[in-house]
Amino acid sequence: MEERVTATTSGTSTSSDKPTVLVRDLGLTVLYEPRDSPVADVIFVHGLQGHPRKTWCYEGPIESSEHQERAKSPGRRLLKKFGKSRNSKAAEKLTQSVFWPADLLPNDHKCLRILTFGYDSNVTNIGGLVNKNNISQHGRGLLAAVLTDRKRLDCLARPLIFVAHSLGGLLVKEALIESQKQGKSHPEDDLSKTCPAIIFLGTPHRGSSDAHWGQILSNIAGAVQIDTNNSILRDLDPSSGSSKLEDLRRDFGDILDEGLIRIYSFQESAGKTSLRFAGGKVVPDESSSFDSRRLERIDTIDANHMNMCRFRGQHDEGYNKFLGAVAGVLKGIQEQSRRAEAGKMEAEKVIETQHREELLRGLDYHERVIRERQVYGTNAQAATMKWVWSMPAGQSSFKQWLASNETFFWISGKPGSGKSTLMAHLREDDNTSSLLHDGSPRPWAIVNFYFDFRAGKNTSNNFEGLLRSLLIQLIAFEDFDLPAHESRKRRPTSYDTGQWDKTSLRALLKETIKEGSKNVCMFIDGLDEYEGDMLELLALFRGIAAGNIIDALPTVKICFASRPEPVILLNLKTCPGLRMQQFNSIGIEQYVSTVLHDAVPSDSERLNSISADIATRAEGVFLWARFATSELIVGFARGDDLEELRERLEQLSPDLEKLYDRVFDRLTPKDRKLASIMFRLVCFRADPSLLSVQGLMLAVDMAMGKKVHHDRFLDKELSEDLRKRLMARSGGLLEIAQRYMSACNIRDKGQLNASIYRSKEYDEEVRLTHRTV
Repeated sequence: MEERVTATTSGTSTSSDKPTVLVRDLGLTVLYEPRDSPVADVIFVHGLQGHPRKTWCYEGPIESSEHQERAKSPGRRLLKKFGKSRNSKAAEKLTQSVFWPADLLPNDHKCLRILTFGYDSNVTNIGGLVNKNNISQHGRGLLAAVLTDRKRLDCLARPLIFVAHSLGGLLVKEALIESQKQGKSHPEDDLSKTCPAIIFLGTPHRGSSDAHWGQILSNIAGAVQIDTNNSILRDLDPSSGSSKLEDLRRDFGDILDEGLIRIYSFQESAGKTSLRFAGGKVVPDESSSFDSRRLERIDTIDANHMNMCRFRGQHDEGYNKFLGAVAGVLKGIQEQSRRAEAGKMEAEKVIETQHREELLRGLDYHERVIRERQVYGTNAQAATMKWVWSMPAGQSSFKQWLASNETFFWISGKPGSGKSTLMAHLREDDNTSSLLHDGSPRPWAIVNFYFDFRAGKNTSNNFEGLLRSLLIQLIAFEDFDLPAHESRKRRPTSYDTGQWDKTSLRALLKETIKEGSKNVCMFIDGLDEYEGDMLELLALFRGIAAGNIIDALPTVKICFASRPEPVILLNLKTCPGLRMQQFNSIGIEQYVSTVLHDAVPSDSERLNSISADIATRAEGVFLWARFATSELIVGFARGDDLEELRERLEQLSPDLEKLYDRVFDRLTPKDRKLASIMFRLVCFRADPSLLSVQGLMLAVDMAMGKKVHHDRFLDKELSEDLRKRLMARSGGLLEIAQRYMSACNIRDKGQLNASIYRSKEYDEEVRLTHRTV
């Protein structure tokens, strides 16, 4: 059959400036395409003997507020009473043609893509063959046309709203039932999953108490002026032995039970036909609804069966009821879209969390925070660090640097002057985060790394370890986005066997900072203890901070701490910074006073004077003050008076190395021999990262030629005795540090604490107290 195209001009008969809408008789015609991506597609499906345009088109007197006002005017009423004017005949000829899906709906809902579907439902075709397709075949035709259109535009997931008149609603049902069957093997073809609503206008869904199915079909045939022997009607009529209507009701009911489709049922009003039953309605109310408050909303349009889908204008009551239904559908779509987006974001968040944890495990290494834990274990009181916040403005003011645009700050000092302790304090003190925020409104991530000479060239003291540690801390902030960097694809799956290369890690660190939402403040301690290429290391930090000149990128500030070694001095001497020995005497005096008061609380006057003496003699070296304080406590315990205590101080060399000699010389010959063995085992062990208390003491006993029982060293009650023996034999120059045995699982708790672990299983390791030892 040759396809026909209906070309008509919308609007009144007196207007020719409105666009022409070309509607194909068969298949889909797009009536309106939004400029932006549509929120939903709306497809109009006509009924038996209908047409994709004419079914939805009002032809009749013009409806306009101007015309209505003129009709109500006094002059108009007088003319009507006493006679007609010369223009009255012309006025009566003002008619309109309103194809409302194209003329009205786009103005009210610009977000909808609007289409109409045509199929050959006529009894005869003039000059052609009779179309013998039944409801099932027409339904499959509708499905094929819709799927072809949506696949062509790659919009299978877009919400789809059907608007169906009369038996056109049965086509829609058939199309959805068939699509669900196809969806079992091709899920994307299941339109029932993307159809949030169907608007039925006068569609019969079931028989009623007033009229059985045969009568209702006869009514529809009469309304559209066709013979009841029409092939479509015979296929539906139960009296002809067909079960089609019952099958449709049952199968479509199964789809509705899934709760995905909302039904809007519009019923024709009473008294519009000459029928003697059902109030004169072609389709009785009981038949044109599903009788389900949960799934359906029902309303009446004041028109007969044929005209209930023909709206004359924007003020038409039926049209406004239809708009209300569409608005309800769109609201549901928007709500569903919000829920879907929230679900998508939640799913992405779960995947991101899993990826984050996998990456953290891949980056982590056993000895990552040992030096940090050692520094935190000194329990330095905040009072001993107050001086750093009260320094006058200038190059040495850390407080001024935090709020400035300067990138680097360098804390230098003698060995044992408390650089690491100060760095730990600065990192944790609330003043730091507060002043950083004063300098930049963007939130800050504060991270740190402690180079540790005792690790030699192992991960915790090399370039790779630095990069991995910084990445772990940054990625652990949940609002730090994981960068889309190729090195993520090459990440190891196990932290025990994973190997990282410096190039990948360097690039990943830069991308993580660049794509993050936070500024970054780094505290890098023990720069002089790094055993790699110092120039390469300093170049890394300059590269990380290179983005500071671009306002859109996060700011990076870096605080270093080290001895003033030549290469470091040459590169950092022009940076803002401070020398510990010039400023920390007040802190040392506070530390000594606190320790002595705790040890000898009954003699505060003598303690105050001697605390100042220690601070002066320490010359900014906290470690020296620590040993001197221990020496005085021994004197107090022996009953020394003030003069004798001062003599003890005088005998202490300001040289740390000579002080260590003094500690060692005071040991008994036997303990000195034991200490010598312990120091050698600690310094020259095969694995620089591991030597437990039990392992060390077992090795010492074996070296002394003692007969040992390995099980004895597993006794928990013996553990404390071993610790005491270790401290006594080493003169306090060895310490016990905790070494965690599993990878970390850092959680974002505002101020990141890099020592929070998934597993609390740990071992103890014996180490030198300080590099100078």
